[in-house]
Amino acid sequence: MKRDQIGQFLLWLAVFLGPWQTRWIYSELTLAGEAWEYGRLGVYAVEILIVLAALALGRPQYDFCAKRVSGLGIMFLGLGFLSVSLAQNSFLATGAMLHLVSAVMLFLLLLDRRVAMAQIQLAFIGGLILPSLLGWWQVLAGTSPGSTLLGLASHQASVLGQAVVETAQGDRILRAYGSFSHPNVLGGYLAMASLLTVWLINQTKQNRRFLGLALIFLTATLVITFSRSAWLALILGGLAMSAGLIWRKKTIQPAVWKFGGSALLVMAVTMGIFSQAVFTRVQAQARLETQSIEERLAAYHPWPKVMQMNPLTGVGPGNYPLALAALTPDQPAWSYQPMHNAALLMMSEVGLLGLVMAGWWLLAFYRQIKLNQAWVLALAGGAAFIPLALFDHYLWSSWSGLAILSIFLAFFLRTVRD
Repeated sequence: MKRDQIGQFLLWLAVFLGPWQTRWIYSELTLAGEAWEYGRLGVYAVEILIVLAALALGRPQYDFCAKRVSGLGIMFLGLGFLSVSLAQNSFLATGAMLHLVSAVMLFLLLLDRRVAMAQIQLAFIGGLILPSLLGWWQVLAGTSPGSTLLGLASHQASVLGQAVVETAQGDRILRAYGSFSHPNVLGGYLAMASLLTVWLINQTKQNRRFLGLALIFLTATLVITFSRSAWLALILGGLAMSAGLIWRKKTIQPAVWKFGGSALLVMAVTMGIFSQAVFTRVQAQARLETQSIEERLAAYHPWPKVMQMNPLTGVGPGNYPLALAALTPDQPAWSYQPMHNAALLMMSEVGLLGLVMAGWWLLAFYRQIKLNQAWVLALAGGAAFIPLALFDHYLWSSWSGLAILSIFLAFFLRTVRD
């Protein structure tokens, strides 16, 4: 087998196994005398596969449209390392920065013209099947076993601190985690995968049966994550894709109506089965729902003070909880968490210079998308990413979030011309 083939296989495997959180934890930092999740530093098995794929593929081969975007991505990394050098805890910042380096490396590898993007897209969709099955088990059984090898934490609906929906009748329904750290992350992946699946069904006749069945199953699983941000992402992304196709006067294939209609029907049935939990999440008036909303709104209050600590280069990647601890000491470690807004969180950690660089990069990215005429998929994906970024932090604070951003930004640049 040639090196190129080995590299492509390793990259395919990294995308397929991306949902699994197997990692080697090399350090556990403490805060307020206690261990806390955001101080647990590790290297994910998938990141190792990405590095091996890069070594096998060697020097990347880019089309002209990818060169400028990739160069600005590397410049953003340089600015990130500047923030690391000025961070309150440079060791913690370095650990977070390594995930960002892996994500940019993944993005650059996917831009390599030797990589078969169609196979990568199928790997992304297919890789979510088993985590979705696990999610159904978690919801129906109300429990989930832990596994160090698979990177799974144990979950129990009756245990405080778990992601559950507490209905008016007092029932505690465990939300679907799948293989991820939180149901919102699984929901975000399923929403983006569903949009990609619809796009592929409309673009090609290949693998339509697999794609159609995957669409039905993944959208049904999206319901039982009970993730409002993911639900909104799918709605906005779907509307944006429909509007884009109509604007470009592109035909919506009969297979889309067939499988899309079936997916909506199965989603409706699933919502009917879990109607009490769905209404609880939508109405947001139950005890846990109001508590969650109040905590998220309260998390915005200290953000301006954190920004004032170092407005140009930020407090450093991964250092937002430490900045909160400096502002309000003597609180339990679990209370120091990233705010649920990925855009503002990124700004506070890499500063205004990072914001400018990110804006410059997005402008260059938009220009290349426009040149490639791939903007319908980008429009749908961009619309879907908005609620995921505004109502949660994992797109910036976790490896899973950085990975899905990298994968879809590469999809947008290298998608089949519409």
